[in-house]
Amino acid sequence: QVLELCYNAVGDLQGLCARPPPELQHLGLRYNRLCGPSQEKHLTVDFWPNLVSLDLSFNSLTDLLGLVSQLSTLQNLRILVLQGNPLALIPTYRGFLVDSLPELSILDDIHIWPDERQQFQGLARQPELTRSEARVVVSIGEMKGLPDPKASQQLKVGSAGPVITYSYRVTYEF
Repeated sequence: QVLELCYNAVGDLQGLCARPPPELQHLGLRYNRLCGPSQEKHLTVDFWPNLVSLDLSFNSLTDLLGLVSQLSTLQNLRILVLQGNPLALIPTYRGFLVDSLPELSILDDIHIWPDERQQFQGLARQPELTRSEARVVVSIGEMKGLPDPKASQQLKVGSAGPVITYSYRVTYEF
C-alpha cells in the first residue's frame, strides 16, 4: 500500500498516526512543513510496522540524531529520502545514516553499496560528528541605489536645518 501526501502543507503527523494504515509500505511526505522532534516520535514501528519506503524530502527536519533513533525501529525500512532538509547539510550526514540504518539499501535515490557501508563503519558510534549547527557568512560587496550616509552634508552645531537620518534593514530568507 502507498500513501502520498506530498505538497499538502502537512506540519503535524499526530492526526495521521491516530489511525495509520497497518499494511502501509510507502509513505510520501515530501514538500511539506515537517520539522522538529515532535514529528520524529511518529516515525516508529509502533505506527508503521510494514514501512519499506519513506520520503521526507524537502521539509525542515534538523535533528539527525533524533530522527535516526526513531527510524532505527523500522526494521523493514529499505528506502529513505531526506534530501532538501537542513539536516542533509551535515558533513557526515550520509555516512552516519548508512552506518546507523544497516538494513537501508537506498538513501536519497542513491544505492548503498557494500564498499560504502564498509567505508562508514563505526560512524554511528560517533554522534559528536553530526553537529547540527551551521554558520553562514554573507558578504555584500556593493549596494546600488541607496544614499551614502557619509556623503550627506554635515550640519554645524546649533544650526536649525533639517536632520536627515538613514537606516537600512536587510532580511534573508532561507
